[in-house]
Amino acid sequence: MGSGRRVKDSTKMEERALTMLCLVLSQLINLASSTVNLVECRSALGMSDRSITDDQLAASSVYQDDYIAFGAQNSRLNQNAGDGAWCPQSVHPASIGPSEFLQITFRDPTVITVMALQGRHNYGYGAEYARRVRLEYSRDSETWMRYTNMVGEEVFDGNVDAHSMVTIHIGPPIIAKALRIIPVVQHIQSVCLRLEVYGCLWEDRLVTYSAPVGDPRGEYAFLDDPYDGETFEGRTSGGLGQLTDGTLGSSNFRFSPSNLPQGYEWVGWRNITHPNPVFLFEFDSLRNLSTISLHTNNYYANNVELFYSIEIMFSVEPGHYSPKVLRKVVNQDRLHPDARWITVDLEQRVARYLKVKLRHRGRWILLSEVSFTSELAVNYVPDPDESPFMTDPPVLPAPADEVPEGEYATDDPSTAYLPPMGRPGDTTSPPGPAKGPEDVDEGIHNFFTGQFAIIAIVLGILLGLVVIFALSFVVYRRKYKSLKRRVPSIWYNGGRNAQNMMVTNGGSNGVLCDGEAKSRTNPTYQITHPGDTPEYHVIDTSQEDSGNEEDLASEYDRLYAEPEISGDASLRGKSLLQHYAETDLLNIQGVSGNTIYGVPNQCMELLNNSHLPCSEFPRKYLTFLELLGEGMFGEVHLCEARHLEEYLPNNMNLETPSQHGGGTLVAVKMLRKDACKNARSDFMKEMKIMSQLKDPNIVKLLAACTDDEPYCMVVEYMENGDLNQFLYESECDWNSNVNSSNLRGATSYKSVSPGALIYMAAQIASGMKFLASKNFVHRDLATRNCLVGKSYTIRIADFGMSRNLYSANYYRIEGRAVLPIRWMAWESILMGKFTCKTDVWAFGVTLWEIMSLCKDQPYAQLTDEAVIENTGQFYERNGKPVLLSKPDRCPNDIFELMKKCWRREPAERPLFEFLHTFLKARNIGYQPPSVA
Repeated sequence: MGSGRRVKDSTKMEERALTMLCLVLSQLINLASSTVNLVECRSALGMSDRSITDDQLAASSVYQDDYIAFGAQNSRLNQNAGDGAWCPQSVHPASIGPSEFLQITFRDPTVITVMALQGRHNYGYGAEYARRVRLEYSRDSETWMRYTNMVGEEVFDGNVDAHSMVTIHIGPPIIAKALRIIPVVQHIQSVCLRLEVYGCLWEDRLVTYSAPVGDPRGEYAFLDDPYDGETFEGRTSGGLGQLTDGTLGSSNFRFSPSNLPQGYEWVGWRNITHPNPVFLFEFDSLRNLSTISLHTNNYYANNVELFYSIEIMFSVEPGHYSPKVLRKVVNQDRLHPDARWITVDLEQRVARYLKVKLRHRGRWILLSEVSFTSELAVNYVPDPDESPFMTDPPVLPAPADEVPEGEYATDDPSTAYLPPMGRPGDTTSPPGPAKGPEDVDEGIHNFFTGQFAIIAIVLGILLGLVVIFALSFVVYRRKYKSLKRRVPSIWYNGGRNAQNMMVTNGGSNGVLCDGEAKSRTNPTYQITHPGDTPEYHVIDTSQEDSGNEEDLASEYDRLYAEPEISGDASLRGKSLLQHYAETDLLNIQGVSGNTIYGVPNQCMELLNNSHLPCSEFPRKYLTFLELLGEGMFGEVHLCEARHLEEYLPNNMNLETPSQHGGGTLVAVKMLRKDACKNARSDFMKEMKIMSQLKDPNIVKLLAACTDDEPYCMVVEYMENGDLNQFLYESECDWNSNVNSSNLRGATSYKSVSPGALIYMAAQIASGMKFLASKNFVHRDLATRNCLVGKSYTIRIADFGMSRNLYSANYYRIEGRAVLPIRWMAWESILMGKFTCKTDVWAFGVTLWEIMSLCKDQPYAQLTDEAVIENTGQFYERNGKPVLLSKPDRCPNDIFELMKKCWRREPAERPLFEFLHTFLKARNIGYQPPSVA
């Protein structure tokens, strides 16, 4: 009896593990379905390189003198054709006369995400520019709409002189076939401008969608705020909005950017007011449809669940739908509350109009995005089985035992008749002549025949899904058992395979999978977006709510509180914050990629009130030696700094000057000139954070160059580079605890001793102990982020992510975040949780790297997807995850210390104080080589 129960529990556990793993992997795959990839949709659309031809440009008026016309064809950024710009007749305030505009007509529907402006060139003598502008756009070149951004702004700041370039970020993006740029002035004046627009092709080819108006829920108004069409009798029509803007909502709908209302990214409908919400979609042409994907919330603890089913009807003519209805039932999931894409195969059906009906499972349905994949329908031949078309086909009722609680079995009366979807001016075809008795009998016969056929198809699909799931489960179990058998041997094959990773890998600077960097020409082609900071959404695991939102919020904070403060009592007393909620970590977009240090908001508030934490350093004393890496908003350079000692505080010491002419080797983080305002603000915050890192084992901020652009911060650099390359090029004499050579300076070492390895690991633990005492979370601890100086001195840094050399160590997830998943704790990957205890996990992997001399990548024989799959075994309390195996010749007690760092429960992992003490005591008697 007990044995049978254990077998049953084991099977249930494996089924849950399989469901969870399939969910994680499907999320990674389906993320490519996002309507607009706001990271990649930034290509120049062709003003500068003339891909946009002169015949696509027009203007309301053109200023002319006796010799030169300032026509629209001269409005190209960084060009000096004509007299260097488009200049209209004198621009009047809106209250005086009609608006002057420059118009771009695109050949295909286009997504516009960024615009760059300049004034008139005229070989340096131009003095005219646009101080403020607004935008209008059209999808049919007839109806024009005024653009308003997410925070309600319609007028945007332009240039302050005629020569420099200003960047305007367009969020939500504009989807249009024509764009107008309209100068705005306060009094009559001359205005000239040049520009470039950035974006990408609108691949979905949607012209409009219509939907029920969203419902409010307390302080959350799940409305389609950016919708640019009309609203009539509770429905929107004739426009596009939140469901096509490329912005995905977080799993917890309470989370939104600080300048936006809570729940802004979601549009929602309650089952009482909208029992079966109906959506109408219109494309710009007849399309061969492959899939529809809906980004859906499943925060079931707050009564938001995946919709029960979806019904899709197809039409090639407005208002007439085929009787062949596609219907899919969506499985319930009350284990994983994360938002997800639900993708439905549209079976290559040909249509221009779609009607989509969703059925509730719980109280609420929330959508943040809808996306399609399709192709232009060529040589379309109507299917005779789809004639005649029906204005509204019969509703397919759900089986009685499948109707979820709270769902209405009948249709919403308000949706009994819906006007056909289309542009303003379209009309519905008049009804046909009245039918006789023979027509009625034939219609009844066809109706039941179609019903039985559809039921047979649905049953066949369900049976096929059951078979596929069973086969997948069998394959999974075999694969998992095979993986367990291979664990003891897979880690000894050697070889650095970082260059053979999958194409999905990549650093934040967009390198190819073979490690070669993509070419970067004019910086304006690399314009970035202030919202590019990677988002780590926390999966809310709170229990069923009692209807009290405030209680739920308190419960959420309690679940994710991290009260641990490591270090001695004196360190605890000096800590900026005694404990913090992990959801309160401040995310800052750093120069060198993702900002590594996670800092509590309360700490940052204290730092913001402080002055610039370092001296101004003359730029002329910097000599650039080498580009170390590139990040989202800047570069990291290896430089030589002369006379640096004169600009340092009295209590700061430097390494011995290098051999390069008596200067000091430093790393310089440089912000690009075209960085946005948010990036500049984050640059100053990053400096203030680094100013707090005053520890012998962490790189220090030395000085700054902020009097003029580009802004720079000067930080320490160690003469032997990063620890990963240093160890990879070394060998270990395992039979000795002293160095095999007695050379001076670490640069000449060809061999290291076990004592030297432990000595370096102890320094890393010491530096991390200091970070933990400040409640700072590193989030990317690895040997690539540790620098090596003389006598094996170690400093922890944060710019490994920006280096092309290590691009294969990062995995691109959710289409935008780049994460070091092989070093991350399971709760960081699956739950987005980053604490000091997740840094302890990463320290265990870093210690594994050190003891294996960085000869291989962690989990080298597993693909990135397999690493994520293995993470799921940690999620299951009774799972059997694959751990990193013991490095060759590694002492047993050191390997046992690593395994303590990889314990499933964060509370059971050791403190950095313990790790430092253990390694220091383990290495008593070791002395690093002296340097003369």
